Amino acid sequence: MCTRIRAYLYLGPALVSIIFVFGYSITRLVQMSFLRIKGTEEVFVRFFNYQYMFSDDVFWLAIRNNVILFLSVPVLIFLALMFSVLIYERICGWRFYQTLVLLPYILAVPIVGVTFSYVLQYRGVLNEIFKVLHLQGLVQNWLGDYRLAIFSVMGVIIWREAGFGVILFLARLMSLPEEVFEAAELDGTGWWQRLWYITIPQMKSVIHFYTVFCLITMMSWVFNYVYTISMGGPANYTMVSELYIYLKAFKHNLMGVAAAVSVFLFAGVSVLVFLRFRAMKGTLT
Repeated sequence: MCTRIRAYLYLGPALVSIIFVFGYSITRLVQMSFLRIKGTEEVFVRFFNYQYMFSDDVFWLAIRNNVILFLSVPVLIFLALMFSVLIYERICGWRFYQTLVLLPYILAVPIVGVTFSYVLQYRGVLNEIFKVLHLQGLVQNWLGDYRLAIFSVMGVIIWREAGFGVILFLARLMSLPEEVFEAAELDGTGWWQRLWYITIPQMKSVIHFYTVFCLITMMSWVFNYVYTISMGGPANYTMVSELYIYLKAFKHNLMGVAAAVSVFLFAGVSVLVFLRFRAMKGTLT
């Protein structure tokens, strides 16, 4: 009992600081969501900000785009799993593949976003390469076509974020006993059979953790990509919830509406964070 009390005494100062910082911020955010703020004037407007939010078509378009970005999660899991297994097995040229996959994750998101904003323009690098290769049929207005813009941003996100999954899966593969794979290979099992029946079941907890992590990323960590690549265009077809909050708060000066959307986003992310901790607990056990 004394040991437990001593542990809480050691943790006490840090816990108090964390609770004060985050507790006050969250409480103030919820309070602001019920206010109309103009300068130093604050007027209580009840649920007006939430009504405005739910009646705004741009808000629902932003939520739709966040949901569309969820489609990248299975792609990220598949690519990370394939590359991690191939690197783990040290196929021919594995060092090149390792650098090719992990290098994008080292780059800062604004650098990646600005670079691809030029690459994906109609007269950008990608279309010019297609023209040189006489592949005019592949030339598209990647960021100007409302049907392609969000998927172009998604491609950039996948290109960069897959590296973290490879690191995570490689760490798990390194902890697996090699005797199991060697025995399965001696028994005549194929590569896909070993992957499906041996590798994936033993990595189930890590895959679950990475899935929740990716869902959180697509919901609340894509602002830098969208802001630097497309600024939410064309016609808000790449608008996401984070960019919507930023524009309402600092461009339209609607801090109350921005706070209401933040509360809505915080509630959604909290659910995913809870699932993430459960996944983390599974990986540790």
